[in-house]
Amino acid sequence: ANFGNAFWFNFVPVTIGSILGAWCLVFPFWINNKDAWYIAQEKRKNYKPSPVGAVDFAPVKADEGA
Repeated sequence: ANFGNAFWFNFVPVTIGSILGAWCLVFPFWINNKDAWYIAQEKRKNYKPSPVGAVDFAPVKADEGA
């Protein structure tokens, strides 16, 4: 029996195809998302939360308007 064919015709193309196929999904999304990712990192680095007091959570009275 020629067991070499099972390796060359199954394992090799399936493995290479899986790697190439995965990168066909990864690469376009990486191209599309990397700019927004860098912007998000800058926003995270420069984020300063504003102080929040209890008055911010007080219910608004109906006659005051929103």
